[in-house]
Amino acid sequence: MKSNETARELLAKRELKERLEADLKAVQQELEKLEKFLIGGMMEEEVLEFRDELTGKRFRIEENYNVRQSDYARLHDAQFAEIFGKHGFEIFKYSCHAQTLGAAVRREIALPDESGELVLPDWAAPFVELSKYRKIRISK
Repeated sequence: MKSNETARELLAKRELKERLEADLKAVQQELEKLEKFLIGGMMEEEVLEFRDELTGKRFRIEENYNVRQSDYARLHDAQFAEIFGKHGFEIFKYSCHAQTLGAAVRREIALPDESGELVLPDWAAPFVELSKYRKIRISK
């Protein structure tokens, strides 16, 4: 049966993907370790940048800031958006995480019709796209 060959190929590609993702994770950890080591050495030598003669590449320490919402902002999201808006930052949108919306629709909002297909009530239909798809699940 030709489907068996295709199924085996799909399984092999998924297993390859898992191995490559694991390798990528290990490489990423090694990169982070090397970067910290290099930064430490440069700071100790009081060197903010240098050019490597062998590669011709310039290495420079850059300082950046990681920015994220504080716990207070997450708890008081309306106030957060209002205050930033008053200061000219209209960057906030009311939204819902896709997985949260999906779970609520599948479990609580959409109902099966006569044929068993999930359909949305009229009040939700303008706001939600509901489409059916098929996927092969592989298990042990």
